[in-house]
Amino acid sequence: MESSNNTERGSYSRFKGVIALKSGKWGARISNTYKPYWLGTYETEEEAAVAYDRAAIKLQRSDAPLNFHWTSYSAEECTFQSLHSSEDILSMIKEKTYSTNLKNFISSTKHQQPNEGTPTASSSNGQGITHNLLFQKELTHSDVCHKSFLVPKEFAIQHFPYLSGSISGDEDVYDNDEEEEEQGQGQEEDEGMNRTSMRLTFYDKHQRSWTFGYSYWRSTKSFVFTHGWRHFLKMNNLKPKDKVLFYRCAREDQVKEGKWFYMIEVEKNCSSKAEVEADCIGGGEKGKSKGIMLFGVKID
Repeated sequence: MESSNNTERGSYSRFKGVIALKSGKWGARISNTYKPYWLGTYETEEEAAVAYDRAAIKLQRSDAPLNFHWTSYSAEECTFQSLHSSEDILSMIKEKTYSTNLKNFISSTKHQQPNEGTPTASSSNGQGITHNLLFQKELTHSDVCHKSFLVPKEFAIQHFPYLSGSISGDEDVYDNDEEEEEQGQGQEEDEGMNRTSMRLTFYDKHQRSWTFGYSYWRSTKSFVFTHGWRHFLKMNNLKPKDKVLFYRCAREDQVKEGKWFYMIEVEKNCSSKAEVEADCIGGGEKGKSKGIMLFGVKID
């Protein structure tokens, strides 16, 4: 790690995790396992801010917004990060090899993009972003009280990346499920088409990222979100009968390039008019739909 003596005291950056250096350059750093980790020196303040964001996504810093808008980081980048350990990702960022490795990954996996299927709802807004509602689910007692969220099988197969053993005919390659999750949450066993688990990252209306371990459990033939789900429940104060909505989005000028990303939103089950006005997203008078607000954008 570079010495902090290179830091010009009293100089502050407008970005989180970025510091001004006496040399005129900019440094990026982040806390990892309660210790500061140096992410390298950069020519511009923006480059250092991007370095911090990429590290924060990997380390699941969902308690604070990123420096740049969520559309700057695609789902492909999150998938790329899921194939590497936190140590490897931080090392790539520091050694300036991250961007090259990411580009190579995206180029080699374009033909493996998940099937978009037929969205149940879609809309476009003035910011040029298309939103496709993948599915919504009312939370069950099990989803809230256990540390996993059951993803409906038909939606998992249609909208999320392929997991080895999840399709009829190849289940015999999958030997461990819950036991595997207990031994190493968030770790990926295999690469490419042999992955039995991975991480999926979603963004909410506050531009916070939420990363969940996504696995297929052979014993119950179930698709589940595991690692990270309990934290999401706690931070959003979710209870049974609340709804969770999942979206797939892309900038209109980047749809053909496959630069898509996921969004997640919650809809509280309110029992009184006061709660509707205070807590519900898109709530309204009975019989009159006002839509849902995502990132300040109304989706009818």
